[in-house]
Amino acid sequence: MMNLNVSFDEDMYREIQRRARKDHISAANEIRKIVSQVVKVSVDTPIFPSPFRMGDLFAEYFGPKNGIHLELPERPKPHEPMDFSEKEK
Repeated sequence: MMNLNVSFDEDMYREIQRRARKDHISAANEIRKIVSQVVKVSVDTPIFPSPFRMGDLFAEYFGPKNGIHLELPERPKPHEPMDFSEKEK
């Protein structure tokens, strides 16, 4: 586990102690709990909101809202897989 030294003003530290006593845990564990909740939210939240996702970005600039209607071409039938088995001569 990594160590981190952080300074708090007295009011904030008293609030941390109050919350810790309420949950019957140490102030250090209360701080870990608070930090882990904040970090979990930021990990679960995408860095770029939806307008910056690639598909949304293309739809914004090239989509029907801008008068561009693209149809996907038909895909050709997939080729037959190569046969690497040894055949008798």
